[in-house]
Amino acid sequence: MYRGIYNEESRMGWIRQFSSGETVWGNCRFSFDPDLKTYDWLVVYHDLPTNRGEGTGPTVETLACHRKNTLHVTHEPSSITTYGQAYLAQYGHVLTSQEPSCVRHPNRIYTHPGFPWYYGRSFSGKPFLGYDQIASAQPKAKSKLLSTVCSAKQQKHTVHWRRYDFTQKIKAAIPELEIFGHGVQ
Repeated sequence: MYRGIYNEESRMGWIRQFSSGETVWGNCRFSFDPDLKTYDWLVVYHDLPTNRGEGTGPTVETLACHRKNTLHVTHEPSSITTYGQAYLAQYGHVLTSQEPSCVRHPNRIYTHPGFPWYYGRSFSGKPFLGYDQIASAQPKAKSKLLSTVCSAKQQKHTVHWRRYDFTQKIKAAIPELEIFGHGVQ
C-alpha cells in the first residue's frame, strides 16, 4: 500500500513483484487487502492508507495479530522523511536504512529499504511488467561508458533537487554519462 492510496493500481504495484502473480514467497503468503481481518503479521510500508474513505481522520488498525508480529518498513532516507518515536514504538519491529539517531527502536533491523520497483511500472496506462517478464528479459544494452540512476524529482522541501542538480552538473562535465531513473528513462 502506498501512503494515502489504496486502489487496484497500487495493489498491482506490489503483486507484480511476485513470480506468476502468486503472492507467496517461501512459506509466507502476502495479502494486500487493507480490510483483511485475519493475519499472522502486519507489515506497514511507510504508513497505512488514510481512512479508506471513512472520514478525514487517520486510519486505526485493530490488530489481528500480537503486537510483536508487526513490522514497519521505512521508505525514504531521514533527509526526506522522519518518523516520530511514538509512531514507531507501536510496532514490534522496524526495518530501516535510517541512522540510529533517527530510528531508536529496540528491534531495529538495519538494511536497505524495501523500495517497490519502478522498473516495468507503467505511468501511461500501459500494462505493468511483472516479475516473470522482467526476470526473463535480456538486459538493456548500455550505449555509453558511464551511467547513473537519478530520478527527475526536484522537490524543494527535500534534498531531491540537490541530487538532480548534482547529476546535471556531472552530465554537463561528462557528456558520456547516461542517466536512468523515474521520469528519465
